[in-house]
Parts: sequence; structure tokens; C-alpha cells
Amino acid sequence: MDHPESVRAWALMLGAHFVWRPLGDLYESVRTGTSGFSRLYRERFFEWMNTHPEDGAVFNNAMTSGWARRLPAVLAAYDFSCFERIVDVGGRHSALLAGILTAIPNVLGVLYDLPNVVTGAEALRASSAFCDRANSLPYVCDRRPG
Repeated sequence: MDHPESVRAWALMLGAHFVWRPLGDLYESVRTGTSGFSRLYRERFFEWMNTHPEDGAVFNNAMTSGWARRLPAVLAAYDFSCFERIVDVGGRHSALLAGILTAIPNVLGVLYDLPNVVTGAEALRASSAFCDRANSLPYVCDRRPG
């Protein structure tokens, strides 16, 4: 279950009602040009994830799973050290950004996501150099090295 190459979180999400029901309604979405999710659930996807925390946890776990396996390849493929600040838009729980900031300690990092999502940014929150700038930049958590 906790193996870095596990696809359990993805399997749980792909089997979840909030994924397969809208996919099953794809014909109607194409025909009408409207979101199947919104039509079926009467809320937009991320609103639903916020108001239904169990479904949100399934989605968040899938989105953040596997970074331990992929991060070395990302760091080997791209040199992030030439930047002063890296902004991870939609970075969910900060797995990618935390890995970059750990590998490149002189870079500043900003995690930009929904408020209910950045509260789960444990990889950054565990660092003593983490601060939340939500008052000046909505939905942003900013971690400064050192």
C-alpha cells in the first residue's frame, strides 16, 4: 500500500463514482456541450471535492501519488537552480515542489492551489521554513529556504 510504485490511489480514484459516472455520461456532454459532472452532481468538480472531503481525499491521494518514483527523473531532466522562485500552480499537496526545494535549497517556492488543498501540503509544512501568505496572495503557501 505504501510502496512508491503503487497505483492503488489511482485505482481507487478511477473506480470512484465521481470519475466513472461523468465518463458514462460522455455522450450527453458531447451532445450538449455541458459538463457531465456538473449536470450529474449539480456542482463543479472542485467544489464537489471541497464539500465532499472523502471524495476529495481519494482525488488528492491519486494526484499526489507516485512522486517519489518520478521526482529523480524530473530533477535529472531539468535544472531548476537557474531560478530564484518556482511557482507550482495546482501543486496539490506539494510533493513536486518540496522535492525541488529539497534538491535546490537556495530557490524560493510558491504552492498555488485551492485553500482546502494547500492545507494538506505536509511536505512543505514539515519544513521549519514554511510560511502561509494566504492574506496577500489568495490560495498561496510560500516556503522560504533556510
